[in-house]
Amino acid sequence: MRLIALLACGLLAAAPAAADAPFRCDGRIVDPGMSVGQVLMLCGPPDFHWAGKTQARARNPAGFTYWSGPSTTERMIYDRGYGRFPVELEFFDGELRRIELLTRGTR
Repeated sequence: MRLIALLACGLLAAAPAAADAPFRCDGRIVDPGMSVGQVLMLCGPPDFHWAGKTQARARNPAGFTYWSGPSTTERMIYDRGYGRFPVELEFFDGELRRIELLTRGTR
């Protein structure tokens, strides 16, 4: 019984920070689905910004994937100050798709 409890505690401690959960930026909520402009208006300029074009893949009705064309990917990191984890936002074609809390040593 102690072994199970010890393993459960170890798994919880090793779990990554919550992803895709809304977060607050200057008291306002940022959710997945928002545009780059909306996030910049709420949070201001990020501490780190990266943008690039990648090839997008799509799935046809038969279940096979194919290259569907270029896609714009952007990543922004906001350092939210002492006692709060930095947050990484990932945008695909201008829409916020992923929110991830980072550990301090990630940058």
